[in-house]
Amino acid sequence: MILIHQFVILILGIIFLIFISIIKCNKFVFSFFKKKFQNKIYINFPYIYKDLVINIPLLSLIDMRGIGRLAKNIFYKTYIFRNQISFFYPKKNIFLYPTIHHVNPNFNASKSLIFILDIIPLQFPKRYDSLVFKDWNNKFSKIIRSSNHLYTISKTSKSTIENFFRGSEISLIYPGTDHFSNRHLTLRNYVSPASNYFIFLGSTSVNKNIEIILNEFEKIDKNISILVIGDSASIESKYTNSRIHFMGFVTESHKEFLIKNSLFIVCPSINEGFGFAQFEAAKFHKPSIMSNIEVFKELWSNRGFFCDLDQPMQWVNQVNHLAKNKKKLREMGLKAHLNYKKFTWEKTISSIDKEIDRII
Repeated sequence: MILIHQFVILILGIIFLIFISIIKCNKFVFSFFKKKFQNKIYINFPYIYKDLVINIPLLSLIDMRGIGRLAKNIFYKTYIFRNQISFFYPKKNIFLYPTIHHVNPNFNASKSLIFILDIIPLQFPKRYDSLVFKDWNNKFSKIIRSSNHLYTISKTSKSTIENFFRGSEISLIYPGTDHFSNRHLTLRNYVSPASNYFIFLGSTSVNKNIEIILNEFEKIDKNISILVIGDSASIESKYTNSRIHFMGFVTESHKEFLIKNSLFIVCPSINEGFGFAQFEAAKFHKPSIMSNIEVFKELWSNRGFFCDLDQPMQWVNQVNHLAKNKKKLREMGLKAHLNYKKFTWEKTISSIDKEIDRII
């Protein structure tokens, strides 16, 4: 009977992974799910890990943002790669929330591990829709104050959250970054829209700040183009320069192909809790030009190029300089790659294991 249950769980897991793959590859389906269900329903996917049942929110596994990456990799590394067949049905339950966005308001504080990447909407409410701020100011703030086991993913976020929520204790667990695909990129013949380009990865929200570069693009070397990869619908009509290519969402393999053949990437974010884009580039020995915010300096000190947020010409000059300095790009690309290799999921899961043991 027990083995039959284990088999059923395994089959359901495989079906669920296929479902996730379909959802995350279709931006229209994802947008529908996000609009209709995000923060409205709370469905957990239970699976056996060691001698207990872990419950993880379904919606976190189909999220296409950084929080979705964190959720999927925690799930993959525990469920697929470290899942152990037990000879009895576990009676112990815990709830693992890779993001605060999908925590049930009626959660069990003593049995829940909750990750919170940042509190940017609370720090800068004017940048966000009033409904987003309302969620953070009410529901999410209440969860933070009542949780027994809170985790974040950088020293900068830990300090910010603890200063904002006096008395709340946040533990630090760095995420792994070695989850980016190891597939052979030569299996697909993708075509780049330009031959000499750099990349921006992410949404074009105010916080990501890509317009600091796009607004000055006429001053960038005429032989250089930019590929904007991600949701850019809100700004595409503003920029008609033929060297600005809005790619929208692309598949993982296509994205990796484009990164591998790029010069570098840019990350002009105003705030971040961590920032996965630089690690995606660093896997392929590509360095980043990034804003000199605290979290980027924490993670990339002496392993990237930094510019001030209020100095657009610094970005223009740095882009123009690096595009012509291949030696500098190779040197910093190597440093970036070595930094990328430090953040492994083996370390992350080991830290989560210790926290699970502490709770149970």
